[in-house]
Amino acid sequence: MTADRSGTPVWIWIGTGCLLAVVLFVAVVGGLFYYGFRKTREFEQTMKDPVARTEQALELLGAESLPDGYHAVTAFSVPLLMETVILSDREAEIDERGDMFDEHGLIYVKSLAFGDHDRQLEDLFEGRTDDADLIRQSPIDLRQREQLDRGSFQEPDRTVRWAVYRGEVAQRSFNESGEALSSIVLIDCPDDDRRRLAIWFGPDPDPEAPANRVDLTGSVGDPEEIRSFLRHFDLCRT
Repeated sequence: MTADRSGTPVWIWIGTGCLLAVVLFVAVVGGLFYYGFRKTREFEQTMKDPVARTEQALELLGAESLPDGYHAVTAFSVPLLMETVILSDREAEIDERGDMFDEHGLIYVKSLAFGDHDRQLEDLFEGRTDDADLIRQSPIDLRQREQLDRGSFQEPDRTVRWAVYRGEVAQRSFNESGEALSSIVLIDCPDDDRRRLAIWFGPDPDPEAPANRVDLTGSVGDPEEIRSFLRHFDLCRT
């Protein structure tokens, strides 16, 4: 039987190493399971409590208060991976038809920047494409049909790029078709590898007007309104 210089058989060292590996694996899996279970319970409790929901939303948005007329529908965080906040102009709970919004809403997602998705976003905001298919992966059923405008503005602590689309939002009770404008906004923070993407939507001021003749003044597609709305949130602080 082979032994090392201490006289201990080699198979004991091998067996001990395998046992330690198994114990470590079980500990890691158990820890992840417990962490996931705890976060799930925390999320359930937060979603049932409007006050807790609002506090979580404020923390993730870096805000002192929510914009007038908006309420937190969803706010959750998966540390190091993703944060999501959904705000609605509907104060009550989701109704029996599943409507989450009346006229306005905000979806905010902060995540790691990666691969093809990141390149598609860059193409969208740099005007190399007007295809918003990647936005349809958001938590809300958004169906953008045509781009109306796009642009950017610089602020002391961030660069904001935006593109305005006409389309539908399925979970709105504003009208049967759910017609809306959606401003897709990308917030670039200095020295940061996270993607901060917001979708702010509201009524289309003139659904019958051709795309090149829509007056966006005062709507969610108005650059000044976008700038003013975003001032509620210190997104680069979070």
